[in-house]
Amino acid sequence: MTAAVLAVALLVLAGVVGCGLAHPDRSCLPQPPEARPSSARAGEAVTVSSGGLRCDRRLPAGTIYRVSAVQAGAGAAAVELATVPVARDGRFQVTVRIPPGTGPGRLYLEISGSLYDGCEDTASSCVGYGVQLTVLPPPTGASASGSPGGASSP
Repeated sequence: MTAAVLAVALLVLAGVVGCGLAHPDRSCLPQPPEARPSSARAGEAVTVSSGGLRCDRRLPAGTIYRVSAVQAGAGAAAVELATVPVARDGRFQVTVRIPPGTGPGRLYLEISGSLYDGCEDTASSCVGYGVQLTVLPPPTGASASGSPGGASSP
């Protein structure tokens, strides 16, 4: 095999692997997070949790995840809601409040600081880590006002 063919083969392999280079063991990613309840109104509390890693790997002591809210189609920046300490096996649980003023529709709770974060792929082959929930309209006669913010964690 010539050096040119070998170089092309290496470039193709790097493109196929993509973001997997940072974390080659894809079987050891965190379990999908859950939000309970799966629908809530602006200002209400939601508990976000995950059962942890799908392997015997351990996270470094002191690992912290950030939970941010991103409203689908709103074009707004993510609003950080909380930080949460993560157990060495990847388990975590935190209660956050849906930001006041969040309109009805889909809301994505993005979790950063996990093994999913190592991907800087611009071809959209990487996945994020988070959970989607439904923001309900305010009760009849009430209005959703205020500005994004607020978090609480146990």
